[in-house]
Amino acid sequence: MVRIADGMVLLAVLLAAVLVAFGPRLGQSGEDHARVLRVVVAALCVALGLLLVLVRSLRRDLLAMDELLDDVRFGAGTKRDRDAVDILVRALRAPDERAREAALRTLRKITGADHGEDAGAWEAWWRASRGTFTRASARKS
Repeated sequence: MVRIADGMVLLAVLLAAVLVAFGPRLGQSGEDHARVLRVVVAALCVALGLLLVLVRSLRRDLLAMDELLDDVRFGAGTKRDRDAVDILVRALRAPDERAREAALRTLRKITGADHGEDAGAWEAWWRASRGTFTRASARKS
């Protein structure tokens, strides 16, 4: 699909270039130029539409892959793991900025919540939501 869209764009650009460079020599009038340019613009619009469809499809596929990778990275049961979230919420107060960023990114992924970068907001949310999460050790028994 990408190759088709690329080919359409290339063809439209080449056609426009030929029209600009050789149009007067071929005896074309201004009306002929306008007709050809309308076709070129229509082809570009079709190519853009195809690319939009492709990008949306690709986005859906990437989101599905990201969720699958979350299960691989964190384990299938980690999404509701109370112990993991306890550690990550505490890590939001770490002095190391990279550790805070990694904790925030992971919290967003495994909880599905987003309370910005404010550690206090995450801690308040966690106090209210902690009971809805289970301990990993309780699930294994």
